[in-house]
Amino acid sequence: MQTDRFWIWLILLLTAPAYFLTLQDGHHWGGDFAVYLQEATNIAQGEPISAHQYTVTPRSALNHPSLYPPVPALLLAPVYAFQGLNYRAMKAILALFWWLALPLWYLVGKRMGLTPPWSAGVVLAFGFGALPLLLKETIGSDGVYLWVSGGAILAILWLEDRGLTVERPAWAAAAVAGLLLLSYATRATALALLGAAIVNEFWRVWESRPSWRMRAFGWYLLLFLGVGVMIYTKFIYDSRGQYGSQFVIDWRLYRDNFLFYLRMPAALWSASPGVLRYALSGLTMGCGLVSLVRAWRRPTVVEFYVLLFWAMLTAPVAPGPQLAAFREVAGFLRQAPPDTVLISGICVCLLYSAQFCA
Repeated sequence: MQTDRFWIWLILLLTAPAYFLTLQDGHHWGGDFAVYLQEATNIAQGEPISAHQYTVTPRSALNHPSLYPPVPALLLAPVYAFQGLNYRAMKAILALFWWLALPLWYLVGKRMGLTPPWSAGVVLAFGFGALPLLLKETIGSDGVYLWVSGGAILAILWLEDRGLTVERPAWAAAAVAGLLLLSYATRATALALLGAAIVNEFWRVWESRPSWRMRAFGWYLLLFLGVGVMIYTKFIYDSRGQYGSQFVIDWRLYRDNFLFYLRMPAALWSASPGVLRYALSGLTMGCGLVSLVRAWRRPTVVEFYVLLFWAMLTAPVAPGPQLAAFREVAGFLRQAPPDTVLISGICVCLLYSAQFCA
């Protein structure tokens, strides 16, 4: 524990200047941040979160959907209420979550079997990467999701390690379901994390054969997640306009997406020459794949999350008007560097690569 405290404080102290002293005024032109700002403004002014004049068309859907999950907007609303459109203050709030997420993923790395120096080294390499330092200058959900998804994964692993999923199944399931639902209310692609938690539980049933008994924790988790998602989507937040609301079957698109996201770690070295950037990316993915295969001897929720994460990126789910735009998006993605991805996926890939080398 003392060792972990040392490395956690070291990570926080080394990365704090990069995340807080370099914040810039203003914001680059784009689409996503405008949706978050509109939602935050609506909350601060007491209006419905979905109140806006933006009409989604197949063309405009290339930029962003009409809605995003509400947690980032809820965090930004107090800033708007007290300081108006203060970009630096809003970025500081979101940078705080980037910063606090790093120790959580250090602990995830430890649980995956890395030694403290290796896990801390990976997290520092990630934290100082070009992609996180670029995204901290944008108003979005990446840092918040990195924090809450890391917390959810840690909670599942911690509860399983201490036997609380058996001794106190209802309490453990409620805690896990709450964190998973918070992840989903932060970023729609957290559906992969919800799915991973459920698949992980059914895997435990498979391991218990020939009895095939499902633990009480599994039933409680299914109940809490099912009821929670239903209440969230039907009564709290209209999710029909966001990502993760419709599915499209397009095998060519799946191929394009798979090849595109295969390059995603390259975004960490986006300022480097292409040869170096993609060489490092290929090494990261190759080592990570070997470690992932090794981990299937005793898989955890982390391994299932990686697989479902890749599946969700490959087979996209999106709001209706965006379906018509997918083909054009895929053509653009083939030419673009992978600089907008589910950020926790890159962190997991790095942890697997370090696991191979350690």
